[in-house]
Amino acid sequence: MMPEPRVERDLVGRAPQLRVIEDAIAGAGAGRGQVLLVPGEAGIGKTRLARAALTLARSAGLRTAWAAAWEGDGAPPLWPWAELMRQLTGTDVDLERNLPSSPDAAAARFHQFASVARTIRDAASSAPILLVLDDLHWADVASVRLLDFVAAELPGCACVLLVTYRPAEIDRPDLTTLARIGTTIPMPGLDDDAVHEMLANELATDVSTSVAMTVRTRTGGNPLFVRELAGLMVLAGRVDVAPASDPDAVTGVIQRRLAFLTETSIAVLQAAAVLGQDVIAQQVAELVGTSVADIDDTLEPAIRAALITEIDGRVAFGHDLIRQVVLDSLSAGRRASLHRRAAEMLSARLDSDPSLHASIADHLSRAGPEMAVDASRHWQAAAQHALDVLAFEEAATCFARARTVSVQEPARRAELLADEGNALLRAGDLPGARARFTDCSTAARASGRADLLAEAALGIGAGPTGFEVPLWDPDQINLVHDALASLPPTDSAMRSRLLARLSVAGRTPDDAAAPRALAAEALALAEEVGDPQLVAQALCALNDALGAPQHVEQRRANSEQIVALAREAGDQTLELLGHRFLVVVHAELGDFAAFDTEIEAFARLAARLREPLISWYTPLFRGAQALLRGRHAEAERRTDEVLAAARATGSVNAALLGATQLLGNSVDLGRSPPAGLLDIIDIDPAEWASYASGLAFVALQAGDVDKARALLDLHARDAFARITTDSEYLTT
Repeated sequence: MMPEPRVERDLVGRAPQLRVIEDAIAGAGAGRGQVLLVPGEAGIGKTRLARAALTLARSAGLRTAWAAAWEGDGAPPLWPWAELMRQLTGTDVDLERNLPSSPDAAAARFHQFASVARTIRDAASSAPILLVLDDLHWADVASVRLLDFVAAELPGCACVLLVTYRPAEIDRPDLTTLARIGTTIPMPGLDDDAVHEMLANELATDVSTSVAMTVRTRTGGNPLFVRELAGLMVLAGRVDVAPASDPDAVTGVIQRRLAFLTETSIAVLQAAAVLGQDVIAQQVAELVGTSVADIDDTLEPAIRAALITEIDGRVAFGHDLIRQVVLDSLSAGRRASLHRRAAEMLSARLDSDPSLHASIADHLSRAGPEMAVDASRHWQAAAQHALDVLAFEEAATCFARARTVSVQEPARRAELLADEGNALLRAGDLPGARARFTDCSTAARASGRADLLAEAALGIGAGPTGFEVPLWDPDQINLVHDALASLPPTDSAMRSRLLARLSVAGRTPDDAAAPRALAAEALALAEEVGDPQLVAQALCALNDALGAPQHVEQRRANSEQIVALAREAGDQTLELLGHRFLVVVHAELGDFAAFDTEIEAFARLAARLREPLISWYTPLFRGAQALLRGRHAEAERRTDEVLAAARATGSVNAALLGATQLLGNSVDLGRSPPAGLLDIIDIDPAEWASYASGLAFVALQAGDVDKARALLDLHARDAFARITTDSEYLTT
């Protein structure tokens, strides 16, 4: 339960913001959901406004729930959502429970996110609700993405979702849906009149206009700083002079308040500060070895000094700056000792709450170098728990902490790098994943781990399914060859995956037979193993190798089998790859009814999974539909979406296909191609006849005949021998 706000003192100058909140609350009462975004710097009054929103909502008969993200690395993944769900349902919510058994990460995450959204809708169906998520800038990435998902479900739900955050400390791309549908409540600094009123409230006497204006200038109208400068004025016994305003001055006010406390009170505050910004009083008592009743008595002076609040068994610092000043008052040795004791205290609860691994690891990481090995072990356990609840970004962070908190042997380093790379793949961070797998390959070679070398080789191409395999990359191809050479002969499954990957990644412009042979060998091994997922992956490689027009019927049969096998294996990402093949097959066959049907099937499944490395195919296919029907404005808009996705994800495929579609639209309209269109494509036209012909076509469209001739001459000298019957044959 959050404390009731002192609206008169704490919300001076915030009438416009309160009116927006009142309107949103009224809308929720009428069944209209809304997202309210409250961005602002530290101390600007975001949390006070959120507390006032709770009071207004309760007065209007709404149910309320409040959760604040946790500063630092110790919070369990999806912590604020677990807390909101607990308050809505009245029970502890296990976000792992009832997850599907599917190995497909995106499908499982969708199920989890949809379950949270359904809980909110169900709660709002009986009575309108207000949810507050405070300090979003400290939340794990999975929590932010879940917020984005939930926000999209709110317009038809009787729920107001109010979110506070510091804009400078959060990535805006993570707030895509919020930015589009949410209502932003600006929190500028207070104006001169509001500062004047706040000073009068704090000082219990009026001040001159010039003093108020000076304070406003020195603080930027930040309410926290105004309040603290008022405290300096009280201490100085002068209300006619505005004191200096800088971080040291505000810190000085807090230090002066601490100076009036006893050593016992300060020791308890220090223990609370080590545990966090808002902590359970029972845990503070346990850490200092006393009772909650004694804690209450000891902290009473700190409450009177407005350093902390204690409500419903929780101790909360009035501002994170106060907590930081208290932490800074600790000696290095005492701080390390408190962190060790906190880790021991939390370890006793691990059997009943595995989410505590992250908090334990965080405390051990701060407890001195002698605890580094134990810290690494707990970070790895925290990462596994994060994977269990589908918090992939948090898992990657925890694996990285496990790797960097202490010096690791090459084999363990390779394992942790592979784990981090896989977590980043599941989170949709392709560049980050490839960097980790590259490092993993080095450590795997140093430790002689053939299994991890193979995992790294596949990971660079976005994992075994391979939706985003880098082509013509010699480093990747050499890595696959090395992995194949290192594998034991009995590992047929991994050999099948590596051969399939080599078939796709190692394709050269003048050799169509080698990829087919490799894919066929991969398929034979997969069928021998008898794993439907493995067979489907090998068929995908075979389809890539059979891109020529004369193989279209075989590709159609293969693609239909891929979809069926992927469904059997429960791999929805692999199923999408099958639908992608079928979209192309039906376009080649001129069966545009089936073409449209497959696009709809792909779009429905991609919308459920929301995987960044896959979702861009939907606007690509929609753009193709629009271009075929002469809807050029729509085609251009869809292409812009594809190119935006290319920039956001680092997808080479999105860049290449988006540029190709943009060129097609320009040609259809009789326009010159956009300037710089081809700068995003890094392919050597001397090696690839299909690309040289495409560049020549662009040059002709732009009126540059000499450049077009030079490009064609690159391949005319060998009688166009490198124009092979591949997937680019018709257009070439």
